[in-house]
Amino acid sequence: MPDNPLKLNNPLRRHFIRQLMYGSTGICLSSLAISKSRSITTAVEPNTHYDYIVIGSGAGGAPVAVNLAKAGYSVLLLEAGAMEAKNLNYQIPAFHLLASEDPTMNWNFYVKHYSDPKLHGRRFVKSQQGMLYPRASTVGGCTAHHAMLTLYPANKDWDNIAQLTGDKSWQSYPMRQYFDRVKQWLPIEQASPAVLLKDQVLSKLITAASLTSNTTGRAFDIEANLNNPAMALRSRFSLNPNDWDNVSAQTEGLFMIPQSTYHHQRRGTREYVLETIQQHPTKLVLQTEALVQKIVFKPSKTGQL
Repeated sequence: MPDNPLKLNNPLRRHFIRQLMYGSTGICLSSLAISKSRSITTAVEPNTHYDYIVIGSGAGGAPVAVNLAKAGYSVLLLEAGAMEAKNLNYQIPAFHLLASEDPTMNWNFYVKHYSDPKLHGRRFVKSQQGMLYPRASTVGGCTAHHAMLTLYPANKDWDNIAQLTGDKSWQSYPMRQYFDRVKQWLPIEQASPAVLLKDQVLSKLITAASLTSNTTGRAFDIEANLNNPAMALRSRFSLNPNDWDNVSAQTEGLFMIPQSTYHHQRRGTREYVLETIQQHPTKLVLQTEALVQKIVFKPSKTGQL
């Protein structure tokens, strides 16, 4: 019997997630009209001094810039791309595939993983001498076009990194604390199980899947009433795969997929940056359409950089 793709520490889970993402293509509209209005960022004076300059407003750069600003430092955050005030491709979770191809923010790179092009398979684009590696050039970086599925890694993945590097800060317990801190500004939502009440076909599919995926007696009280979705979905344990008990126990079964959304709209580092600018306008300055190509280290008269 093949491995269960829902198993938290199973490599097949990534394949399962990809299939979920592909399923959203049915509602993508190629003719979707989007706003062309650009956001206004503060003009940067050439002689202004900043305590820190952070390059990139994605998942790496934005939290660094925000934390520095909240700590009282003046920060200039540079972003190579622009930002549209209202872009439905960005806002609507189901449009994430459109977001990855949106010309206002996509940034396509072609990379080589192997010296032999044949090893790339059909993904190798001969004219570009590489395989497509889509990135995002906009405020928020790749948090602006990813699928928003937010699944916590298996504890053993963190522990393996800690063992490999000899750095205990990578162990699963301290890393979980970082995850909890991220959730303070990045809300993670799940669809309500009540949605099954509106779709009898879906409720039957979920009930059947729960019976065949070792979920009975774990997440759902199936025995309550198979014909009553409200009763069948009575939770015994959390339906959240990111729940610490589920992560620690490597629980298998059916879960409600967590998404980094807020009120059913995409939520990422873009919102985190903009909110911080409103709260600390003198500490954090965002400059868009500022592609950094070179960093120059110029020594002072004392010889210091």
